[in-house]
Amino acid sequence: MKIELVTLEVPFLHLENPAARESFMDMQRVRAAAYRADFGDHYMPFDTSDFVARHHLFYVQTESGREPVAAFKQVALATCDAHGLELPALGIFRGRSPEHVEALSELILEHRRSGRHLLYGGSWGVRGEYRRNRKLFAGLSELVAALIADDALRAAPATAIGIGLEPKTMRFWARMGYEPLLHRGQSLPKVAYSEPGEEIVLISLTEPSPWALECRERQRQVLEDRRSFPPRAPSTGADGVPAEGVKEPVSAPRVV
Repeated sequence: MKIELVTLEVPFLHLENPAARESFMDMQRVRAAAYRADFGDHYMPFDTSDFVARHHLFYVQTESGREPVAAFKQVALATCDAHGLELPALGIFRGRSPEHVEALSELILEHRRSGRHLLYGGSWGVRGEYRRNRKLFAGLSELVAALIADDALRAAPATAIGIGLEPKTMRFWARMGYEPLLHRGQSLPKVAYSEPGEEIVLISLTEPSPWALECRERQRQVLEDRRSFPPRAPSTGADGVPAEGVKEPVSAPRVV
């Protein structure tokens, strides 16, 4: 299946744009279905940062038409600061691990002082019925690696952080270059999560792995052909309706 990529940045700025609103709703459909399959209905996979994040949505053509099948988001500390929001990872660990909250708070302060960009990536989800298509899932995984490498290079120098879930996702993120975050030279404790035996820990990436960079090159055409809604006041047509998005070159230097 051919994968189509849509990037929606800061949906809050695109509320009057019908096409952007549809993409935002598609993100919610995908994430709700993906997380319900893993965690049931007791986990709410959304937060306020979704209104200011950079959402990557993946579509395929099916017999019933164009379908959103997967989604991933990145949100920058600078964007959260500009809108009076906290970085999502803080809320995830607050009440679970004071060590993680302390480490992340120090990391945030360090990046604010230095001016280095700090990006949080997460909410990766694939609708259950499409996970079973191994070829499609492999293509989606490669595209996520390409996007992480692309976003990190756009924002360089930057640190990308996320949350690794043992045993489900740590190998997936490690292949892209993520490692468990060290705090004052020490490993952070793994934290019990939703299901028995599941643990989470903060992970970080300063340089994409060679594999992630290879994925970026292999997926360059998909990145080039993406439909993008950039984080600025959208242009309007003669009828005053915002444009439906623009194509965006991979090399465009921009931070979320």
